[in-house]
Amino acid sequence: MVLLSLSIFLPTLAGLFLFLKNKTITPFLLCLFLGSIVTIFAILIKDYYLINSVVNVYILLEFILFLFQFKKWGLFKNNLNFYVLISLNMLVWLYTGMYISDIGIRNTYFRVFYSIILVLSATDLVNKIAFERIKLMKDYRFIICIGFIIFYFYNIIIETFCSTILSFSIQTFYDIFNIKSYLNALVNVLYFVALLCILKKMKQQSIMRSSMPVCL
Repeated sequence: MVLLSLSIFLPTLAGLFLFLKNKTITPFLLCLFLGSIVTIFAILIKDYYLINSVVNVYILLEFILFLFQFKKWGLFKNNLNFYVLISLNMLVWLYTGMYISDIGIRNTYFRVFYSIILVLSATDLVNKIAFERIKLMKDYRFIICIGFIIFYFYNIIIETFCSTILSFSIQTFYDIFNIKSYLNALVNVLYFVALLCILKKMKQQSIMRSSMPVCL
């Protein structure tokens, strides 16, 4: 499963070429960079309390960065509502991670909360893109949003399942998270394809500009 987790480096490497060239996806790229660092940390460090602490902080930053990305894409036009949502998110994280549980324990309640918000936001943006009659498969935002919906919808299911009082075997537990590892790899490939679409479009625009006649 370690190899599957390393799939995040595919979109991260593509993102390196875009970071200084395309400001419209800066929050998304920052999230990929942070995710890559956390992945390396989780592989190298064997202290599970410390790993969970770092991951719990990461998912808070991830959620905030994704919200800023959706705002750049045209959602959350009302600034007051946007910052209220971020504040609510931070309060939920503090309450569930510090009061109900512990920073070094998997924060399932917050994972369910932020996954629901991301799935709803991604679905809303997909509807917006479809309404604008944009060719969906050629729109990088659509590809990224499909990745969000796939991964975080499954996240809602498994985190809800794990937070219940239902008992299940260790093997079932591993099977559930093995599926998540494969979905994570699939979604990282989708992110990679989306970023390649941006790079391709930028290259085409560059060729068009260079081929334009110069008027003297």
